[in-house]
Amino acid sequence: MKKVELLAPAGDYEALTSAVNAGCDAVYLGGKNFGARAYATNFDYDDLKSAVEFCHLRDVKVYVTVNTLVANEEFEKLVNYLDFLYSIGVDAVIVQDMGVLKFLRENYPDLKVHASTQMTVHNLEGVQELAEKGVSRVILSRELTLKEIKDIVQNSNIEIEVFVHGALCVSYSGQCFMSSILGGRSGNRGRCAQPCRLKYSLVDKEGKVLEKDLHLLSMADLCTIEHIPKLIEAGITSFKIEGRMKNAEYVASVVKAYREAIDSFYEGRTFDSGKAIEEMSRIFNRGFSTGYLFGVKPSKMSYLSPKNTGVAAAEVISVTSKTSKLRLLRDIAKGDGISDEKGEKGQKVEIIFKNGKKVDRAYEGDIIELPLKFYVKEGEILNKTYDVLLNDKLKNLLSKKIPIKIYAELKKDKPLYIKIQEGIHTVEVYSDEISQIAEKVSIEEDFLKDKLTQINDTAFYVEEIEVVVEKGLYMSVKGIKEARRKAIEMLEKRKLEYYRREEKHTFFSLLPFKEKKEKVSLTFYTDKVEHLKIASQLGIEYVYFNYKLDIKL
Repeated sequence: MKKVELLAPAGDYEALTSAVNAGCDAVYLGGKNFGARAYATNFDYDDLKSAVEFCHLRDVKVYVTVNTLVANEEFEKLVNYLDFLYSIGVDAVIVQDMGVLKFLRENYPDLKVHASTQMTVHNLEGVQELAEKGVSRVILSRELTLKEIKDIVQNSNIEIEVFVHGALCVSYSGQCFMSSILGGRSGNRGRCAQPCRLKYSLVDKEGKVLEKDLHLLSMADLCTIEHIPKLIEAGITSFKIEGRMKNAEYVASVVKAYREAIDSFYEGRTFDSGKAIEEMSRIFNRGFSTGYLFGVKPSKMSYLSPKNTGVAAAEVISVTSKTSKLRLLRDIAKGDGISDEKGEKGQKVEIIFKNGKKVDRAYEGDIIELPLKFYVKEGEILNKTYDVLLNDKLKNLLSKKIPIKIYAELKKDKPLYIKIQEGIHTVEVYSDEISQIAEKVSIEEDFLKDKLTQINDTAFYVEEIEVVVEKGLYMSVKGIKEARRKAIEMLEKRKLEYYRREEKHTFFSLLPFKEKKEKVSLTFYTDKVEHLKIASQLGIEYVYFNYKLDIKL
């Protein structure tokens, strides 16, 4: 069984590095134009090139979103952008526009194309149609059940990608026009204003207000981490995490959790999904559900607030004019964020009093006092909305490194020879300096190993090293380090060249618009037979008729 891909969002460079260090197999990101998250920081041309190089050196794939609907007057700019993406070696582009798909297949046949969830592909026939058009992967609509997904996987011959975590749309994937209609900002053009996250009132047909000022359309987030084994066994190619508008710590926490869940399955280890959900909730929480995966509507909505409401942290015991006495339901530290249950009022924890003394940290079960800047009542539960210690931990994940094998020889009257192997790549270099007979201190094997393994500022670490050193020889430390640097740079160049493609300058010319017909044709819709007869008598060319009516014409 091929291991499932873990695909992470990257709305900016910091989120990208966090995703890679947390263990993703691939990232998806957008440029400054043509992406469905126009309000993310995104990447300019220089950032895109750097991001691709950073990821490819660490064996992480890069998929670029080109998934808005494209206007005719934008197409020349799009072609220049596609030429750039092609040349820097992106692994795939994600598209929505069928015209863009056709252009890609005709002009970039070796560049993989993924069908965006904005295409609303929700059945086997849609997947098969796109496969025939040259799409290599389909990102399915989030409204499908696991049973439906499994059926599509088993009966199609292209890759299937499925969202496993993150924000859900209240509308069908790719079919929401609410933002466009209410605010002139189209989700299909990457500019969704998220009106579904606003407050609304529910009114019956008589005008009676049933619910007032609640976030009635705000969905809780998708979370499938408890069901990773079932999703893997369904044969899905890629698990996608939503979140290009989220910060680096959010990305790190979710990727880290799903990486552990996936690896535990393949390695036959027990995975504590409850602990993972608890940690993710400490970074961002507006409630979780399994979406539509199991054939029922999502089990939760975030009616009270669409924002991060955090996790329960303390119960208010008593309130004075200066402080509030709290019983801690979980640990709290100076620098944490705390708020009411709705997340509407809150503050940063600046001072903690325990037994009358200032402390930097207090623990579950402790009775503490906090000077609060907002009103609370006895018995009220306060939430922790920012966990300073967890955020610091996620900001300082160990950098991802790729293992290499080094073989080196130092022989009399010859330069230092270094060979490095990494996957399919092998490089060989010779030092500029020639070895000499040692006058005082000679080079020992352990000394040479130490100097050759000092590569902490690179994308690699030395997994194995073998050196052969003839006795009584000398070479300067500078000469050894320069040879090592040259070898690492050659390996980096070799890896990046493997992905890069030739520069393209694709010709594009917009076809002239057809002249409008002078004659205006009239079309007509009806569900009544008598209207059909009238339309026929009037000479109307096209009639749209409700075919579901059980009548005889």
